[in-house]
Amino acid sequence: MVPFVTLSDIFIERQCNAWWLVSSPEMVPIQRCSVKTSAMVCLFIIALLMSWRLYPAISAIASPDVNASNPNGPELLGLMPGAIVYTAQSIHNGVDQKRLQSILKPLEYPLATYIRALRGSVGVLQVPQGKLLSQAIEDCKKHPQAPLIDHQHSLELRFPYVLRQMQLIAEKYSKPEFGLLHHNSTQQEPLFYYLQSFQYYIVYCTYSRHNKESWTVGERYVTKLATYTINLKEFKRNTGTDMMVPASHPKSGPFGVKYAEKATYQRQAFLRTDMDWNGYTPKDIVVPYYVPSTSNRPASLVATDTTKDPNTDSKTTSLLLFFAGGRNPPGGLREQLESALSTVIAADQTTDIVFTTKTITKEKFHEGLHQSVFCASVRGDTASSSRLFAIVEAGCIPVIISDWLLLPFDSLIDYTTFSVRFPESIVHNPRQLVTHLRSIQPAQIQAMQQALKNVRAMLIYPEISSDSEFHLLNPVTLTLVEMFMRRKEYCDGLQYANLKGAGTISTEDVKTMGTFNSSDMCVKLYARLKDAMQHT
Repeated sequence: MVPFVTLSDIFIERQCNAWWLVSSPEMVPIQRCSVKTSAMVCLFIIALLMSWRLYPAISAIASPDVNASNPNGPELLGLMPGAIVYTAQSIHNGVDQKRLQSILKPLEYPLATYIRALRGSVGVLQVPQGKLLSQAIEDCKKHPQAPLIDHQHSLELRFPYVLRQMQLIAEKYSKPEFGLLHHNSTQQEPLFYYLQSFQYYIVYCTYSRHNKESWTVGERYVTKLATYTINLKEFKRNTGTDMMVPASHPKSGPFGVKYAEKATYQRQAFLRTDMDWNGYTPKDIVVPYYVPSTSNRPASLVATDTTKDPNTDSKTTSLLLFFAGGRNPPGGLREQLESALSTVIAADQTTDIVFTTKTITKEKFHEGLHQSVFCASVRGDTASSSRLFAIVEAGCIPVIISDWLLLPFDSLIDYTTFSVRFPESIVHNPRQLVTHLRSIQPAQIQAMQQALKNVRAMLIYPEISSDSEFHLLNPVTLTLVEMFMRRKEYCDGLQYANLKGAGTISTEDVKTMGTFNSSDMCVKLYARLKDAMQHT
């Protein structure tokens, strides 16, 4: 549960910069208040709130009425910590260097070095429940929908959940490599902060008669969130360069933030699933969508294989290529490709290609993924799609057709080992697409399928269930490795400026890093890296 922050806490500890979180959303934050002035204004605001009969609603935030039957109630904010019991068989280190050689790109340091440097490094900050967030939660209870934790944009909820569960694994099974969460008991400060801002609730729970996803409220909330964030002492310490903010939904980034604050607020690393929106910069990190886990994938498939269903004894011939997705936008690339491929299918009189923009059931969709050798992920209204990760989860070889798609962890993972990519212009030559896929030999297909099995845990979030398999190399761990690598590049740039030189920083040079005038984050980052190099 998110801890309730009192008015006095906000006024005195935050110097009046966040009082809008518990007051009217139209009010402007007060700047540069003294403690004495804060106390006076605090009494005035309390009296004002009581006169508006809002104080009971604010007090209820401290002890909310939890509706157990509602899948999106306040209890989800706590994500049921400690509710999961693991078995030893459900935990995997996943750092098999031999297995990873085929899918990992060459890195500056071994992956194990980065993971060791990240132990106990991440602090989780939560914003207080203000009026807008509390109203969003109430709207969720009034208008029940599928649990938000199961939505494709549920990164905001899943990231801290996975960190907590990894910490439980570290403590219960004596696996310190899983312990990436910072302990308040230690004297050492976190290296990075994850700001759980609950923008996700605002986007999906704020009810509007005409628009279920109320963008107007979302923009107002993000604007207020920016003001609150840049006045946190944790933000000021390194001007936000050591902070991560989930922005998996296109409308949950810095969109709508006041111009005067936008440049400062954007110094954080936004964790995004799509880079079509809100001004992506290299400091941001691309992360996977969430997709549910499925099963029943045959061990391996090659084109025209006949597989037997052990449950029904029926036989099914595998498909060469499968795609099912909506017409978004109408007349866009998906519809164009469907039309182009239909001419090839008709000319060849083939039945092993299914490409449709018609609506099908989830069962038919997953059946198509599991029975196909190649599965297409085609640009829709944005460059990215959760379909790519459903394909990876199902063990089907992805065929990516999206020119501007940025892939998660592409500085770590070599996607060419388990996927095929075509330019969007292939729509004008569908014959070439089909011919190329048919030309891939069975041995190469099996190698790609094996690489896909190895990379699956890195791109698919663990499920929230007692029998989930938690791998060390999961999307949360790789996000932190990516954050470490990106921020080291930033710190190296500061070192170059201090040294007034250029060149590549070698392993030996790391021993002298952090001795120049640098940010607090850089000093801690280099210290962690030195220690990890000595013990890896």
